[in-house]
Amino acid sequence: TSTFLTVSTTMFLYGITIDFDDVSRLILFTIFSLMFASAYYSISLFLSTVLNKSSHSLIASIALWAFFTIIMPIISMMITFMMLGTPSFTAFHPESDYWKKYAELNYMTQIFSINNHYGALTNPVLTKGSRQDVLDLLKLFSQYPVSIMILTLYPTLFTMLSYIAFTRREEK
Repeated sequence: TSTFLTVSTTMFLYGITIDFDDVSRLILFTIFSLMFASAYYSISLFLSTVLNKSSHSLIASIALWAFFTIIMPIISMMITFMMLGTPSFTAFHPESDYWKKYAELNYMTQIFSINNHYGALTNPVLTKGSRQDVLDLLKLFSQYPVSIMILTLYPTLFTMLSYIAFTRREEK
């Protein structure tokens, strides 16, 4: 609700008019952001359930977030450059085959990264082309089924694991 209140206040103050495409983009962005947040929340819940001290679970949660946000992209980039080699001068053209291979390898090395899948889903939602492209939901969902599955799987899996760990602890 805070997102919608902020957007509506900004629209009113600046006199911005929006169409159905903008509203659908905002709703999708909010849904994907909630999925992203719930993925990290469920991991933190699991760590809190498994670890004995809350300070340990906080440190583990921050370390895991830092791994997904900072360390994993760096490792992925290093692996990708080691596999492809450094780009030649002609490879700096944006439509070069080198960068297509780079994007594929980078995606594959970050297949379990929550941040990578969140970015893959929100980038097409947030960027409008110069032609003012209308958001095609079927195209979005058909291009990124793995990202949607990962952002759905993490909260489901870690919430179930938290429940199992909690009930087993209570049985003892």
